[in-house]
Amino acid sequence: MYSQDIIKSNNNIKSCVEIKNELNKHNFFTEDRMHRLLEIIKEENNMTNYVSTEFVDDGIIRMSLRQNYFKKFNYSIDPMDYYSIINNAVERIIDENLPEVKQIFIDDIGCINSIHNNIELLYSITRPAPGIIVIDFN
Repeated sequence: MYSQDIIKSNNNIKSCVEIKNELNKHNFFTEDRMHRLLEIIKEENNMTNYVSTEFVDDGIIRMSLRQNYFKKFNYSIDPMDYYSIINNAVERIIDENLPEVKQIFIDDIGCINSIHNNIELLYSITRPAPGIIVIDFN
């Protein structure tokens, strides 16, 4: 039973990687969408005044947060909290561009449910320094 769960989990991850690759193949994570994603992140989380620098490219966002952002949380913000912030923004990007996503997966509409259920597998987060967040969809 345990091995069946592992196989199911591995198949799910493999499926998500294939979906991500297909989105990248169709240039879904364009610079314009990355700007929109950053805009959503800042607006929905009241971060507009806390982002000191930002860099956006196809599939990549890099933002530097001011120290007063961390002071707001008594310097106790958990890096895992960024996943829920980013997941919500990516979900909106997918929904805002649903006709294009449906066109990409016209042969397998079930992929859209898989995307919504596994948003966090579409990107990676790195923090090269405490105040810097890099979101990578490549």
